Amino acid sequence: EQARFMKAEALLALGRVDEAVAAASAMIERSAGSAWGGEALFWLGRRQFNAGDYAKAEASFSEYALKWPTAAKADSALLLKAQAQFYLGKNAEAIETAVALATAHPDSRCVPVARFIHAEALCELLQFDAALLIFDDVVKTARDDDLRLRAMGRRGDCFFTLGEDNAARYAESVAAYEAVLAHPAPKSFEMILQCQYKVGRSLEKAGRMDEA
Repeated sequence: EQARFMKAEALLALGRVDEAVAAASAMIERSAGSAWGGEALFWLGRRQFNAGDYAKAEASFSEYALKWPTAAKADSALLLKAQAQFYLGKNAEAIETAVALATAHPDSRCVPVARFIHAEALCELLQFDAALLIFDDVVKTARDDDLRLRAMGRRGDCFFTLGEDNAARYAESVAAYEAVLAHPAPKSFEMILQCQYKVGRSLEKAGRMDEA
């Protein structure tokens, strides 16, 4: 089984993608429930995900999580499944999967990213107050600065959107964007420009034109 799996990887390395996928698919059919069959299924799901075939990737990762719930990659499978569902616009399902990941693997490094997807899906469902709570949690628990900064920026976006109904929220969006700018972690020039622009837009919407 290991040899069959390595053959598929070797075919991929040679650029023979169709043959690699066929070899992995045949192995999955023959190796029901085996560890190497699981490796092949995860490999196939990643291939589908990277190719933008999110519907097939969702199915592959769903099958993996069902058959190998205690495997080392079970948390990653759930994360990629949630991401695929989000890209497919299946926001309620993405939230359900993200919650399942956090429940089954509370100590996983995947949890903060899953929580970020959860919050993004809530935004798509126009549930910005609920999304803010999740983004707050990501800011506190993220293990890398990039994810933390993204969550901080998305907090600002939620406040900005809520400002349409309550202009006082624009002050909160300004504070959120300025917090990103003030954070000591390295950030891209694009992120800096976006935050500066969004501070200006928030001030404009709040009627503070000279500051804007």
